[in-house]
Amino acid sequence: MKFFATAPNGLSELLKEELQALGAQAVKAQPRGVSFEGGLVDGYRACLWSRLANHVYLVLLESELDTQEDLYANVRSLDWARHMTEEHSFAISFTGKGMGIEHTHFGALKIKDAIVDYFRDTTGTRPAVDRDYPDIQLHGHLNRNQFILSLDLSGHSLHQRGYREGQQVKAPLKENVAAAILIRAGWPQLAEQGAPLFDPMCGSGTFLIEAAMMASDTAPGLAKSHDMGFLSWLGHQSNVWDELVKDAQARELAGLAKMPPIYGSDAHGGAVKIARQAIQQAGYADVIKVCVAKLGENWFDNEERPSRNLQVQGGRSADTGVYKEVHEDGEQRPTQELQVVAGRKGLVVTNPPYGERLGEEDEVKALYVQIGETLKRHFVGWQAAVLTCNKELGLYLGLKAKRDHAFFNGAMECKLFRFEVEEEFFRQPALKAGADLAAEVESSMADLAQTEGAQMFANRLRKNLKTLRKWADRNKVLAYRVYDADMPEYALAIDYYHTLEAGEWLVVNEYAPPKTVNAAKAKRRLYEAMAVLPEVFGIAAERVVYKMRQKQKGASQYEKLEERKDYFTIIENNTKVRVNFTDYLDTGLFLDHRGVRALVAKLSRGKDLLNLFCYTATATAQAAVAGANNSLSVDMSKTYLYWAKHNFMTNNIDLRRHELLQEDVVAWLKNPPKMDPFDVIFLDPPSFSTSKRMEGVLDIQRDHVELIEQAGALLAPGGTLVFSNNMQKFKLDKDALSAWQIEDITRKTLPEDFKRSPKIHQAWLLEKRQG
Repeated sequence: MKFFATAPNGLSELLKEELQALGAQAVKAQPRGVSFEGGLVDGYRACLWSRLANHVYLVLLESELDTQEDLYANVRSLDWARHMTEEHSFAISFTGKGMGIEHTHFGALKIKDAIVDYFRDTTGTRPAVDRDYPDIQLHGHLNRNQFILSLDLSGHSLHQRGYREGQQVKAPLKENVAAAILIRAGWPQLAEQGAPLFDPMCGSGTFLIEAAMMASDTAPGLAKSHDMGFLSWLGHQSNVWDELVKDAQARELAGLAKMPPIYGSDAHGGAVKIARQAIQQAGYADVIKVCVAKLGENWFDNEERPSRNLQVQGGRSADTGVYKEVHEDGEQRPTQELQVVAGRKGLVVTNPPYGERLGEEDEVKALYVQIGETLKRHFVGWQAAVLTCNKELGLYLGLKAKRDHAFFNGAMECKLFRFEVEEEFFRQPALKAGADLAAEVESSMADLAQTEGAQMFANRLRKNLKTLRKWADRNKVLAYRVYDADMPEYALAIDYYHTLEAGEWLVVNEYAPPKTVNAAKAKRRLYEAMAVLPEVFGIAAERVVYKMRQKQKGASQYEKLEERKDYFTIIENNTKVRVNFTDYLDTGLFLDHRGVRALVAKLSRGKDLLNLFCYTATATAQAAVAGANNSLSVDMSKTYLYWAKHNFMTNNIDLRRHELLQEDVVAWLKNPPKMDPFDVIFLDPPSFSTSKRMEGVLDIQRDHVELIEQAGALLAPGGTLVFSNNMQKFKLDKDALSAWQIEDITRKTLPEDFKRSPKIHQAWLLEKRQG
């Protein structure tokens, strides 16, 4: 006999393996199911034992049609008296098209007419059509000119096990899809070892019941063995079927005696009530235990300890928590104690919401982060399987999947992620590491703020702020550094800004960790830090801006990160300064140079200033406000000179007396135009530059003597050159600069907020020796 078992989308290969294990022959996977051959017992066995099939069909007719009329003729030619009588009712389903038959109703009608005419011609009466409760169900399939007519042995879809009858469940996971997921997750093997299973978001309990059926060796078709479609078929062999059912009953009885623990929980009491009803109908009320509990709460809440509770062991530690049942009156009461024996590490399987059911995207991300944290905290050593219909959400679990499988739940394409919950596979959730990282962490990982590491970091910040805020208030400093990798494992620089337009902001720069540092641990520490910043500073997470600071090369400081164009104003040295927190790596203001800028401004009062590598010309603006007569500020970046112009305009600085010039400073110094000498020159070059706009490569260690000498040629007699840079290992070549009187002013210009990082910059005053 030839058979065909239909399968949910994407499960044909898995169904093929199942049917082969059941003894079927000539098994072949096809797009919509699996064909196989065998005796009638093999068809019966598939109806009784297949956990994956939708329908099992016995092929009655295979033919190649030459014309549309052949469909009627071939069906009419069958000896229908072998299959049914005129007293039987029947129904016909039809799929496919060809031979001019484009509508399923038309194809079904042709088959119906052929059967009715057969009986009318042979008996004088006709069988009735009953679409709702037929005695015999037939199925026709046409693919171009290839026609197959089959008897639907199962009658109903085999995913309908019987335990959901009378329930109204919104979009449940189909039973055979749940079974396929459990098979992929390795549950049958784990169940044989006595391992437990837990679904922390069990909904209506489908995973729990299917898992129990597998673990107890229960045939999924056993509960509806009295309702199979072939029972009214004249070819039915009742003795064969009865023997299969009897054997299945014996296997179930033996299996129930060695059931492993199966648990479920859900935050929704209504879902748990439905699950309990289904569990009761399936006959597992004394095997499967469910409770109302939010993810990670109640089950593992060490604060609440009623006299009777649930203990789950087998992770890092034995976590004790509250286990509650929902009773008919709606009350929740602690149940009798249950135990999962230490060492019997099992399977966590769940189908969490993926957006459509829960709503807001941020809520869903937070849920997946929480799932991952729960697994890593309580289920080390276990297997885990998470089904999601939005595969990007899998990245928020913070675990490296060992495998993933494509699944369909109805028409929805899903992904099953399988994990070994071991520390070597721990990752941090893939939050969007952009400027808004703090807001991402707050919405998805708020609990991180309570970890031991996060609180230790928060205490260090509070300690720094205790002294820095007093100093800042006393000196009217509105932008300052509050933390600079004080704790090496939290490698961040955190700058505080108080803007005129929008109040307080934080700018967080993460120093890229070396390759020797575990990336997952570094990311977790970053998230811990971002989690506590809003609370420590009393600042909304949306005003905490994150950036990754890599080692700068060439013109990387000029590269845009974003395009928000949000500019704010702070006050420094009595000057309004425009800053931007998001669009560039730097904000337009190097805070460690606050003292250097103040000195330049003081030296320039009543004098002319040349500012080379001027950046946003903040030093020039402060000098102009302090009373400088004239100035020239030179930089090769059009972007930063435009920014500088706005700094000048914000302070009502006369652009005719204080000029901005776009030039490659290195090339410009080699051949400067004729001009009056300057009383003060501020020379603050980058450590290294390979910009496309400049000739050659600037290496400040190699080139600083030449730069100083060239700039010195533009210095008026008795004038002062202020030279600074941020290269930590820089060494000033005093021997080559013997014509200069040099004063190291690094310590004098190091602000209070940078004394923890004394190598943040170096600075000198240079004056030409007289005579």
